[in-house]
Amino acid sequence: ALLARALADRGAVVDAAARIQAAADVSAVRAAASHFLVQCADPPGGDACDVALVLDVAPGRSERIAATGLAPERVADLQPQADAVAALANLALERLHLLAQLKDEVARQARELARIATEQRCAELVREVAHELRKPTEEIRDLARGAGADGAPHVALARIEAVTHELSRRLDGLLSRGGWRLDLRRVDLVRIAGEAATRVARLRGERRFAVRHAGARLPLVADPTRLASLVENLLDNAAKATAPGGRIALRTRLEPGARGARVVLEVEDDGAGVPPELGADVFEPGVGAFRDGFGLGLALCRDVAASHGGRIELASAPGRTLFRVELPQLGPEAAS
Repeated sequence: ALLARALADRGAVVDAAARIQAAADVSAVRAAASHFLVQCADPPGGDACDVALVLDVAPGRSERIAATGLAPERVADLQPQADAVAALANLALERLHLLAQLKDEVARQARELARIATEQRCAELVREVAHELRKPTEEIRDLARGAGADGAPHVALARIEAVTHELSRRLDGLLSRGGWRLDLRRVDLVRIAGEAATRVARLRGERRFAVRHAGARLPLVADPTRLASLVENLLDNAAKATAPGGRIALRTRLEPGARGARVVLEVEDDGAGVPPELGADVFEPGVGAFRDGFGLGLALCRDVAASHGGRIELASAPGRTLFRVELPQLGPEAAS
């Protein structure tokens, strides 16, 4: 009987060691220690003797786990084994505490690296802004100085209009990164899209523009300034992607939806297409298929669509690129 009990106690120690080794947190170590005492202890008797394990469950805080009411001879048998299990458990707890500290330090360093990376991106963006905005402003200055010198001031004025239009688009893209508050009104997408197409076609006259609306009017609740900026950016992006003589199509229509009618705006061109490696990243700030710019135009379009409760999608292949924008006709609240 004594041999059987000794073998059982040894088995309990081995089982406790395996449980402690596999424990992933403090509560699991505590449970393994409690399980050991239950396996080893006899049913409570009339004596007040006990076997206890003292665990360092937290820095500066200990916890006592005990099996009480044991016969004195049983205490003498179990105490050395309990001390061994307690030592093993405390070693595991110390490692868990160190691991938690290491995780906290890794998280802190990750936050610090993210902050540094953000500051570096901001500094790089400021340098790009200073460089890119200097070019159109200098061109405007030179055109203004030379306007009329060649007897054709209308040429200089047309070029000034084109440059100021591009400058306005770039500033709009930069300002959008700081967030905005929508000025929601009942507007007509047919009119806004038509005016935007007229402006871009005048500045990019070497392209062929085709505008088609499903109806004479297409009312919706939206911010007219942001909506016009979205349309102009998509059209200008299409113009940059196509060669002279290229075709750009703008279409609008109303489609039914499960949560109400959706306004659809599509801009399609027959240019080279978006590079496949860009994919959905083309909507991220600083990512673009053109070298002249900040890569903010499509990011602005995505933000405008999202702020109105809508979305923008891209389908592109060599010879055909289609941007599709869907907006809830009744405004952002209708989409929530």
